[in-house]
Formats: sequence, structure tokens, C-alpha cells
Amino acid sequence: WKSNVALNEISIIKNNYECFLKAYIKELSSIGQNEKEAACRCVQELIMKVYEPLQHQDIVKKYYMEMINRIIKCSRDPCYNVRESGLIALSYVYGNIKELIKDDVTLIEDICILIKEHCFDNVIEVRDASAFALKIYHNQGGILDQKYIDYYKTLISELNNTEKMKMLYEEIKKEIFTNITSKQDFGFMREVEINEFKDGIIHIIKELCDDKESIL
Repeated sequence: WKSNVALNEISIIKNNYECFLKAYIKELSSIGQNEKEAACRCVQELIMKVYEPLQHQDIVKKYYMEMINRIIKCSRDPCYNVRESGLIALSYVYGNIKELIKDDVTLIEDICILIKEHCFDNVIEVRDASAFALKIYHNQGGILDQKYIDYYKTLISELNNTEKMKMLYEEIKKEIFTNITSKQDFGFMREVEINEFKDGIIHIIKELCDDKESIL
């Protein structure tokens, strides 16, 4: 972008928006992890910094389903850096084109489920990205049952009780893998250790709770 657009010539991208969008969507399905990670970031930039509804809405309408589905696939990639960039891209894409997809209930539910799945990923960067994505989803009017937030408020009070945490860990596994989604094996996921479990809870609480300071 810097070499071809010379920073201040963003009009080149705006006027050729469809060409850029198609190219980056294609790269979301690349074989290499670096290409997929870069594609996630480029799509994110297109939607965050270049997209103008009056000029580009019809273009994005044509490609948003393919774009989001490919980002979702990246968010389940075996490579953690692809998962992280996929979740961040997904959150910004959702936040910026929510009006285009607000009637697609199934797609929005898929996004919510995906984000919740990763709140206890085994990599801290992915957990952080997931909590951030959940915050954007929630702030943009995404449906998130208050009981879900209350559940973590209860958990946070038991963070220093190891035995209690072991029991709660079994409960949250049921919450994530049974109640939230029917998926039982995500391929890349391993048994989450207690400390990582606690860290995941803290990330979620920090992002979702208005009274997080008093809770933490």
C-alpha cells in the first residue's frame, strides 16, 4: 500500500475498491499462513479506513458473504496468528458494515458463536482478540444474553480458589462446547490449563463489564 499508493493517494484505492476487495478476499484462502494473515489485515483496512457507504455499499453487498465466511475460516486456522488476525478483522468488518448484514440472522449468530468459541483459546493473543471482538459485537447491538455476562461476573470472584476453579472449568467447558455450540472438537484446541482459563475470564470481563474496575 505504501509503495503503490504513497500514503496520501488513498483515492486510488477508493476508485478501484472492487479490484482491491476481490484480490484480498481471494488471498484469504491462500495456502500460506502469512498470506492469510496479511489478507485479513488488508480486508480490515479496506472496511475500516477506505469504505464509504455512498460509494462502495453496492460493491460490498456483492462480496460480504464470501468475505465474512472466509474470515471465519481464517479465525479457525491452525496457526494462531491467522486466528488472531481473523478475529480482529471480523470484529471491525462487523462493526463497520453491520447495517448491510443486520437482517442475516444466521450469519450474525455464526459470528457470535465463533467469537465465544475462542474466548478460551490456548494462545493469549487469540483470547485477547476474541474478547475484543466480543466487545465490538456487543457494543454494535449484537445479542448477548445478560446471563452470559453475569456468569463471568460470578467466575471472577473465584479466580484465586484453585479447587473451585477446577469445578468451574468443567462448567464452562459445558457452556462453551454444549450450550453455545454443538461442535465438540475444534482441531487446534487443547486442554486449557487453569491459569489460562482464569486469564480468559479476565479478558472477557475487562471488555464486557461497565463495572469492571470494581469487579477486578
